[in-house]
Amino acid sequence: IFKDVNVRKGLLLGIDRSRILQDAILGKGIIIDSPILPFSWAYNKRIQHMDYNQSKARQMLDSAGWTDTDGDGIRDKKIGGKKRKLEFELLVNSSNGARYKAALNIQKNLKDIGVLVNLVDLPWKELEDKVFAKKYDAALMGWKLATNPDVRFMFSSGEIARGYNFVSYSNKELDEILLKTQSETNVLKVLSLISDAQKIISDEVPYIFLYSPNNLLALNKKINGFNPDPISIFNNVSEWWVE
Repeated sequence: IFKDVNVRKGLLLGIDRSRILQDAILGKGIIIDSPILPFSWAYNKRIQHMDYNQSKARQMLDSAGWTDTDGDGIRDKKIGGKKRKLEFELLVNSSNGARYKAALNIQKNLKDIGVLVNLVDLPWKELEDKVFAKKYDAALMGWKLATNPDVRFMFSSGEIARGYNFVSYSNKELDEILLKTQSETNVLKVLSLISDAQKIISDEVPYIFLYSPNNLLALNKKINGFNPDPISIFNNVSEWWVE
């Protein structure tokens, strides 16, 4: 199902990420379209943002050959001579309340455009094991990236067998770009390479990115000089002082 980029784009268009952001974390965050967040020096501001649009989502799935031929409300398509429903399992751990609320929204949104999503609630460790063993259809998870935006572990073909590219995404052009970022010393050239990488990821939708939550901090009024950045609250810890 997910091998067709038009299906992946159709699913993205069919998910109301603004509603998810509100329902899951009370709007305390931002919708994202890239593995690199907007506050990063390496973020590509020109990548396409795809707003929730059920009409376009339906058109995209139609163009991929998924239509409702039997009138049961779920799209289907003949694959290898057999009719297959546009249906998949979505792994989620309900112990994470925000993710489970997001999963329920995804299930509802996609049903509206003829896609059946069966939620599978698993303990985190069992979910993780299934994902790394590649015994799953889709999973709702989260990433926390380091300050240096090296995304090879997520998207490099070399990471499919034993690494963290558990979606098995492979793109030779992207592999070459990510490899070049490791040897390039010119910051502007590195920025250009990472921007190109984000463009490919945005165009091909190997992941459906949902949101990035804000970090809420409480600070004792006696502490002065506190100046956190979006990556670390201890950004300038050497400059803190107490009255």
